[in-house]
This record gives sequence, structure tokens and C-alpha cells, in this order.
Amino acid sequence: MKFRILGYVAAIAIASSAAEAETQRQLAVMKIGEAMGLAAKCSSLELDSAKIEDAVGSSGIAVKGLMDEAFAIAQKVVVKLQGSEESVACDIGLKLYGPDGQKAKGFLNPK
Repeated sequence: MKFRILGYVAAIAIASSAAEAETQRQLAVMKIGEAMGLAAKCSSLELDSAKIEDAVGSSGIAVKGLMDEAFAIAQKVVVKLQGSEESVACDIGLKLYGPDGQKAKGFLNPK
């Protein structure tokens, strides 16, 4: 009986680890996509690819397909910002993804 309970505990731990990894991946996709979209709308900001790669690599997230998914998010951000002044995208980009970004530090840098 004791081994059966330990088996269930181990199975639950493995399942929650897999779910947590997928959640981390989804968060990374969202953050990268948002940063890409904001950079596309703000000519004075650029993506720091090295910083993004470091962040993704250090968290152990599988990169395969990640940029394609992030690009889809970026397109949605661009659509949402249609009709907004460029300064809005710049302000949001710096606040969320600039050197001291609230969501991810250094994904976007001033040109």
C-alpha cells in the first residue's frame, strides 16, 4: 500500500512538472510575441535577440516552434495597436520589456 501511494505521488509530481513546463513555455511565447509586436510598431525600439535567447535557454524551454508561435502573437499585438500613435507602442514596450521591464528585462532596447 505504501509503495502504491508513493507511486501516485511520483506520477502527480511528474504530471505537474510537465504542466509547469508547458505554462513556462506559453509565458515565454507570449512575452516574446508581445515584445516583437511592440518593436514592429515602435521604430525607436529593437529586439535584443541575445537576451531573449539567454532567457529561453536558461529556463530550459524547448525552442522548437517557439518563434513561429511568438510571431503569431506579435501579429495580434500589431493589429491591436492599429490606429494608435507610435509613441504608445514605444511607451508600453519600454515599460514592459525595456531595460527595466516589468514583464521581461531587456527584451527591447532603444536604438
